[in-house]
Amino acid sequence: MNVFEDYANRIIQQLDINSLSINEIESRLLDCQKKLDPDTHIEKFDSEKIGEFRFPENDTTNQKAIENGILANGMESLAFYKSIHFLQQKPFQGKWGIFIFDYGISYLSNELASFYPNRFSKNERDYFAAQILLFHEQFHFLFDSWVISYESVTKRHLYKNYHHNFYLTYHPQDIVFEESLANLHSLHRIKRYGIYNFVKEFMLSQGGAYSYIFSLSKSEFFQRLASQLFNCGASLVINRFLPEHEPFIANLRNEDQYLKQCPIFLVKNANPSIFIDPSICLPTISEIDKGFLKKYCDGVKYVSDHKYYRIDNKQKIKVPNPHQKNMRLYEFKNVIMKAGLKNDEYFKERSRTDNWRKNVPREEVKPSLI
Repeated sequence: MNVFEDYANRIIQQLDINSLSINEIESRLLDCQKKLDPDTHIEKFDSEKIGEFRFPENDTTNQKAIENGILANGMESLAFYKSIHFLQQKPFQGKWGIFIFDYGISYLSNELASFYPNRFSKNERDYFAAQILLFHEQFHFLFDSWVISYESVTKRHLYKNYHHNFYLTYHPQDIVFEESLANLHSLHRIKRYGIYNFVKEFMLSQGGAYSYIFSLSKSEFFQRLASQLFNCGASLVINRFLPEHEPFIANLRNEDQYLKQCPIFLVKNANPSIFIDPSICLPTISEIDKGFLKKYCDGVKYVSDHKYYRIDNKQKIKVPNPHQKNMRLYEFKNVIMKAGLKNDEYFKERSRTDNWRKNVPREEVKPSLI
């Protein structure tokens, strides 16, 4: 047991059981994590020794499953943080810390190779991929550590109440500010490696709060996160602010020493399809072409070297080449953002229009988000 574990466990054991208030909820993310095979292998991981680890090759089927998982559950489909508050709960009972899926490193490494052809070695790409995920999950640990310091004073179950009643309930909606801030934390830390543009585009392709990384007040998000923590039992916490906590959230003295106390594991041979939500999957190229662009966006088609549409907001959008049946994640992001939609809005509109067959074209023309 390390110093942090000893400190945290002593505090958690002293919390007032009567302050624990867990509501009945439906949580997509929790359901996905429960599907992890109990025999899934984990081993301690150190990204500074990346060359000592082997990662799987992602074929087309795996790539599709991974990207659909990202679309539905964001970064948590590639790696996740399990709080010491849930040490004896599944997955990985008796373990806590950061869990990085080996396929997540492979996927991001391959995407880096496509984004920056011939710039980095495989070891460098694997290392950068691990750091993207690690920096994101480290924010969750730093937030958890800050909460424990408050629990030591209040003797109340702050983290469990917040995590269950708010985070899991609303994940990955825009209001889950913890995920927006975790992505911002990773984006800031990754600048040193010269891959900022890739990471930015990757984050914008994720759903809900994960893509909420620009045109925002970071200070305001910290204040709202504090409100969600302390008022998660209230029916309305979205627009409440607690500015007095903003300078301190996840901003610990001797941060580097704290981070060394957080265990990191590599999760091997897990099936990425457990994170897929069948109602939120990448569309086929045919659907984008003949339904979304042509009917919903009132697109006018023309062909040069490629097929394009000029849609209702005057944007020119290229139809992806039919290299495979379904869109890639980055292609989907580019198309719908030019049409003025975010991921969740696309799926809501697809449902409302019965797969682009009714109430089309749209009445409200939206400006491009790019």
